[in-house]
Amino acid sequence: MLNHRRCDLLLSPIRVKCVELRNRIVMPAMHLPQPSGRRPSLDLTAFYEERARGGVALIMIGGCGIDMCGSGPYMLGIDSDEFRSDYERLNGAIKAHGAASGIQLFHAGRYARSADTGEKPVAPSPVRSRLTGETPRELTQPEIEEIVRSFAAAAGRVRAWGFDVVEVIASAGYLVSQFLSPLTNHRTDAYGGSLEARARFMVEVIGAVRRAAGDETPIMLRLSGSDFVEGGNTLKDTVRIARIAAQAGVDVLNVTGGWHETRVPQISGFVPPKGFSYLARAIREAVADLGVLVAASNRINDPLVAEELLRGGECDLVSMGRALIADPALPRKATTGETLIPCIACNQSCFDHLFDHQPAHCLVNPRAGRELAAVAGAAPRRKCVAVVGGGPAGCTAAITAAERGHRVVLFETDALGGKARMCARSYGKHEWRRLPEYYEARVAELGIELRSGRDAAVDEILGVSPDAVVLATGSIPATPPIPGADLPLVTTAEAVLSGRTQTGRNVVVVGGAAVGCEVALELAIEGAATPDEIYFLLVNGAEDYESLRCLAFRGTNSVTMIEMLSTMGQGIGRSTKWTYMEELKRRGVRMLTNTKAVVIEPDGVVIETRGETQKLPADTVVMATGYVPDSGLAAALAGKVPELHVIGDSFKVGDAEAAILHGFEIGSRL
Repeated sequence: MLNHRRCDLLLSPIRVKCVELRNRIVMPAMHLPQPSGRRPSLDLTAFYEERARGGVALIMIGGCGIDMCGSGPYMLGIDSDEFRSDYERLNGAIKAHGAASGIQLFHAGRYARSADTGEKPVAPSPVRSRLTGETPRELTQPEIEEIVRSFAAAAGRVRAWGFDVVEVIASAGYLVSQFLSPLTNHRTDAYGGSLEARARFMVEVIGAVRRAAGDETPIMLRLSGSDFVEGGNTLKDTVRIARIAAQAGVDVLNVTGGWHETRVPQISGFVPPKGFSYLARAIREAVADLGVLVAASNRINDPLVAEELLRGGECDLVSMGRALIADPALPRKATTGETLIPCIACNQSCFDHLFDHQPAHCLVNPRAGRELAAVAGAAPRRKCVAVVGGGPAGCTAAITAAERGHRVVLFETDALGGKARMCARSYGKHEWRRLPEYYEARVAELGIELRSGRDAAVDEILGVSPDAVVLATGSIPATPPIPGADLPLVTTAEAVLSGRTQTGRNVVVVGGAAVGCEVALELAIEGAATPDEIYFLLVNGAEDYESLRCLAFRGTNSVTMIEMLSTMGQGIGRSTKWTYMEELKRRGVRMLTNTKAVVIEPDGVVIETRGETQKLPADTVVMATGYVPDSGLAAALAGKVPELHVIGDSFKVGDAEAAILHGFEIGSRL
């Protein structure tokens, strides 16, 4: 069991106008694509009902488009009464479990895609969007007035359908943000110019929403504490905007950071826990005299972190989005100390799915987003299940089987977690350490018999008299047919990332997919100044800013990556790939695409790029050329046990999401 002390302030009630919240945890609005598009589906209702059952105080639904031009067919719509019964069903499911409900009013502005909406996107000014590549049409004043009326009409529907809270989104670079920012608002009429003039649209929207929703309805504003875009609003500007919003009638400021165009990571593992809480703190201090509550957001995935923010006076409420996708019962477990299913900030199954209009799931929790289908009820007959391999697939299968009532014996050569432990050593993936910690705690909680420290022999497996055997032995590094691949200077990415092998100073990494990028980045970081060293030099004024940047980025290794394809980073999700590329560049990693290793020699690698050959000197050559299944035990056990299942990478090499889902599916069927 993970050690969770009581979170008294986090779990204390708070009142917002006429709405009593049972604790300080808010599930913020997150776009969760669904096949039914603008209509909330039964699956979406079941997803939110599970979070309400888990104890969250307030669930915000959205973004919900106030018109088609500003949203599109893949987003929830609240621009008519057509889907009223669906929204009332959703609201009822949330309320039935004691949570308050709310809806976010959404208009994308220049971030809308004409391919989705069938219309040219609109914005305060015709400034090209770096997100979509489209240049919007400038809104006329009558059109602005019509959009304000659409916000108001949507707010009126939200209240008529029974929702408690209405939120206006003024973050992420959407329409209200575009009016607020001097980068995207070049107007010379009453809606442009000074900050107060640029805020006029926001003020009119808030006023119209207030009139439509009523005086007692809490109005929340989702606000970027800083745009983190050159030429946009900084925290200094946003403090003024927050006061304007509060004076216009907002009750809660839900503070996030950044636009979709920003090059500052916002929610990936590269962001430290509560990395942007300073934005909420500054805004809370600025509006303290106006009686407005402030919620902190971004990379808050642990109740202890949330409690720390509240006790430090940085916020009044805490937005926990992906943490509640991972574990819908997080609020309840914060009171009992039960083991949390951790959010590891991978973005692979939730945020990355948005780009393909796919439903959001969770890598760690395969039930998330599958509440109606992924039901693992009690087993009709108790079996003895032997699981061989304690990586993500094996642990998931073992835990699922034990939860259903089976007796489970888990065999693991080393520590639980498998390749998740290796991932946790990589920069930007440190949160992956929480996955093996979760497995260890859950295995102990469920009374799973763990046999570790040696390879599982066939006789030992058969010795437990299993009714079913699940083989989850994972994969082993593939050895490409490159002459010289067996020389002493050659090692594997797995050996380097696991700490078993030390490299020389001059390193060539063969393979530029996900694992190649991870190992190249780790090697490039070696020898760079640590955060503690940078902090010491900074606060004591020992070096100037540029010198500190140089110390932070300059490691002691020279690293070159070679990749046969035309791009690096295959297999890295879209939401984090750009961050990897930026990190590799700033740390001086040389990246050669359309390049193959011809031969490895004792002092380097001969490569070929577009028909031309050259030799790269190397002290160490690291192979990051993929994996092959390790399924050796399958043949030895075939026909000797009643049931035999090969899962995860042992069956087919894939990513952790596929392995965990496979483990859950088999554990559910045993």
